[in-house]
Amino acid sequence: MASLSPRTLRRAVLGLVVTGPLVLAACSSASNPTSTGSTTTTAHAASSASTTGAPATTTSGVTSSASFRCSSVPASEVSAALGGSFTGPVSQAVASVVICRYNGASGSALVQVDENFGEANFKAATSAASIENPVSVSGFGERAFTTSLGPTSSIQIQKGTTGLLVSGPATVAQVEALAAEILPKV
Repeated sequence: MASLSPRTLRRAVLGLVVTGPLVLAACSSASNPTSTGSTTTTAHAASSASTTGAPATTTSGVTSSASFRCSSVPASEVSAALGGSFTGPVSQAVASVVICRYNGASGSALVQVDENFGEANFKAATSAASIENPVSVSGFGERAFTTSLGPTSSIQIQKGTTGLLVSGPATVAQVEALAAEILPKV
């Protein structure tokens, strides 16, 4: 199994750090999780189930209410956009964040959707990426930036209250192309 690159792992952790207080609050208030039999969703809290109207899913007794599903971005779509051969997705969910990982011979690709992503989250993501010289780009939601470090490129997008991060062993143009395909789905 391919491992996440340090940069991809840092991005995933950043998403969790930014939403961490929401996870803790939601976990402490979750009382009666319901299950839809999802086997790929893990560690997801019920904090936004009542406000999003999304179906709740449970794995290991923790409820998930994110409406985005990794199955909406098949490995064939990731492979075509990034120019490699990827398998997956392997998905994880925490609070309002869904992380989809695709393994490939040249490294892992990551699609991360945060359904509770605001201006403060975008500023924190931009600040965390400052060592990678983020470049503002237009045409993706309200605001977006790209970064590239070694063989890995990323794009972080804010669309309303949703954040989309796409990262992988590809060019900036390739991750932008994949993000453009995913953005209408979030």
